[in-house]
Amino acid sequence: MNDSRPKPGDAVVLWKRWRLVSDRELYDLATDPAQERNVIAQFPEIATALRAHYATWWAGVEPRVLEISPIHLGSARANPVQLSPCDWVDVFFDQQNQVRRTKKNGAWSLFVEHAGDYEFSLRRWPVEADAPITSAMPAYRGVDGEYAAGDAFPVARAELKIGAELRQQAVTPGDKSVTFRVALPRGPVALQTWFRDSADQEIAGAYYVYVRALRPGK
Repeated sequence: MNDSRPKPGDAVVLWKRWRLVSDRELYDLATDPAQERNVIAQFPEIATALRAHYATWWAGVEPRVLEISPIHLGSARANPVQLSPCDWVDVFFDQQNQVRRTKKNGAWSLFVEHAGDYEFSLRRWPVEADAPITSAMPAYRGVDGEYAAGDAFPVARAELKIGAELRQQAVTPGDKSVTFRVALPRGPVALQTWFRDSADQEIAGAYYVYVRALRPGK
């Protein structure tokens, strides 16, 4: 079995002018800001102190290191809530170029703070793009880099599964979102979505889901 659990020591410890990397490299940032000279042999006492600090910290977090932190829904302080693929459980998907060119799916871990009715609006593109689910997107140059053109998805149907609820709805070429209304009890729940083509084959998940509590709590 592949063990994806984080390993002790696979980290960086910073203290004043010192930086301990992966428990094997020590850098003096005051004289070597580019971290080109490993001085762990010259300053073993510094490495020992940083290593001990890290060991204490790791002992405190290790028992819960694989615990999922759910996204909370239902508070008036954050309504609606935007869900994106960077929040999927066990799926690496956190770049706009992935949204534009990659076909993946994953599930969100949620916690419903207040029982009631919730609207889930499924989108391929974020609200700001104002684009249909099925449409392509042109290449884009932003302040933080260039983005490839986004592929068109031949979506014909959207699905949503939250807890034991499974809902389906047709998607037409002009639809920018598909909205489902679901009554939810308070507590933890898993959410997953699907976009399917006319042959009922999965294309990808909905990359953006906007969740609105119809009667949010305080």
